[in-house]
Amino acid sequence: MGEETLLYSDAHMTDEVREGWGPYQAMNTIGGGYQPACVPVLCLRAMWHSEPWRPQLGVTRSDTTNYHGGSSEEEIAALIGLALKIRLRPGGSTRFIDVEKGIEQPRTENPAQIPQLMRDPRSSPMIPGLEKTTRITREILVDYPNLSPSAATALVRAARLFQNGLWLADSVPNESWLMFVSSVEVAAVYWRDEVGDPEALIRELEPEWAARLDRTGDPTVTADMGKYWKRLLRATARFVDFIITHLPDPPVERPTMSRVEWTEEVLRKAMKKIYGYRSDALHSGIPFPAPMRLPPVTATHEDKAPIERPLGLTTGSQGGVWVRDDLPLFLHVFVHIVHGALLKWWNELKEGRGKAEPKAKK
Repeated sequence: MGEETLLYSDAHMTDEVREGWGPYQAMNTIGGGYQPACVPVLCLRAMWHSEPWRPQLGVTRSDTTNYHGGSSEEEIAALIGLALKIRLRPGGSTRFIDVEKGIEQPRTENPAQIPQLMRDPRSSPMIPGLEKTTRITREILVDYPNLSPSAATALVRAARLFQNGLWLADSVPNESWLMFVSSVEVAAVYWRDEVGDPEALIRELEPEWAARLDRTGDPTVTADMGKYWKRLLRATARFVDFIITHLPDPPVERPTMSRVEWTEEVLRKAMKKIYGYRSDALHSGIPFPAPMRLPPVTATHEDKAPIERPLGLTTGSQGGVWVRDDLPLFLHVFVHIVHGALLKWWNELKEGRGKAEPKAKK
């Protein structure tokens, strides 16, 4: 049995994959480049052998170990999209294949399943460069079947969240920020289970608070506070450590002004700030700062790349005010970091690594 499903994107795809992906083929639709909206760029052909369905007997508890919430088409599309840094989502099935009977039956695609990209054509893109020509290659997924089930599940979960972030960037950038942070967190949780001693974490992540606690004169206060806040501290530390460990090189094209300083110290502070905004958004309903939810602009005629962080010492918008130190970077820079970090981690998974050595407890 098998079926064909169209994969939609606003990027232009070259080449195709006819072999090397087991039951899958990704065939080029030979579409025109740079369409004004998302169009089918690939046709995913999937063939499988299925056994008769049997009821699940003797199950006493739920199991989400290998659950990522999507179909096999969504799984493959998300992985290709992550590899190429493009938007890529499946529509509905367009062909049913019965191998035993030698029948291939075309199907009308369900309009409700066609991906829709919401974007204001009058506004600059939040993530420049997604509408590009890119080449699909066999190497993208050739090693994917060799991953362990747990590694493959973590990778797909991260890839699907990354894909959601790309699709939401121009319409609801706040949710896009959340998706990208979550995609890193999924990878970071798989990468490192434990993060270290709670007191050491509070001294590393909140040095000013640790110093204030020390001034109480009670040597146990800082350690006790670390234990009290250990869950939040460990989540933050794991997120930041994953990014810094897998930090990509800076973008090839950069602006002449309002650059992000590409150092571990600066980017550690930026990632801590971003994770804090993510927590505020989820738990207090405070959106990411308004200036970080705006499309980037090109500041000078000489620059090919847009600025990497908001301009100005202080910015006020929508009832909020932010100083420069609280606006570390724009979304497109964070996407560059997240994408590069996830690709490095994916390569580690291919090599049988992908998990960090546990930190020694002090």
